[in-house]
Amino acid sequence: MMSLPATMLYYVGYDTIRAALLNKGISNNNASWISGGFARGVACVTVSPLERIRTQLQANASKGTALDVLRANFQTGALWQGLSATVLRDVPFSAIYWFGYETNKEILGSYWWRWRSAYYSSPLTTKLANQQPPVFVSFLSGLGAGWLATVCTHPFDVIKTQMQTAEDRGVLRPTLRGTYTAIQQKAGWLGFSSGLRERMLKVGPACAIMITCYEGGKRFFGHYRA
Repeated sequence: MMSLPATMLYYVGYDTIRAALLNKGISNNNASWISGGFARGVACVTVSPLERIRTQLQANASKGTALDVLRANFQTGALWQGLSATVLRDVPFSAIYWFGYETNKEILGSYWWRWRSAYYSSPLTTKLANQQPPVFVSFLSGLGAGWLATVCTHPFDVIKTQMQTAEDRGVLRPTLRGTYTAIQQKAGWLGFSSGLRERMLKVGPACAIMITCYEGGKRFFGHYRA
């Protein structure tokens, strides 16, 4: 329900903004983190109500259907509750992820072409060096960048989840500061690492698979159009 519109907005926005920044002479790495953060911010605001509904249904299935939860949140004006924590998690996540991805791809790609040139020297080597690196470079680059971004932004994920499920604990209007204080008082600083391992196991491979499919799709349709 939420992944398709969020992903479409995110990737289309990223590519569009990045291309515009590169045309203005901004470096590749800077264009990547700026574009990633901005595109994610737009996607967050757009799909935040859907994420809130999903989180509430996962936390308490007795709330009914997605339509029931949507109606209840609309009546109380709480559709965008937790948006601040979501933005604080997702915008830095995307900025770190895309910066890490482009950096990793550049480094791993250079090693790949050095190895390719050394062991498979041929007239095609110069031509191949001007092409994109193999898709496994995208996979490894996305995996590493996804893990790094997850570790850096996980505390905000904990806060976001607590804010979006606060009503189940009797808190009607949770605030960012109040939720942060409650977590710190209840579990200390370790409370902000709750679920980190599970999130890394989920987000890292997901980032790697998505970026590999995305890069592969761009190459396929690029060749098809050519």
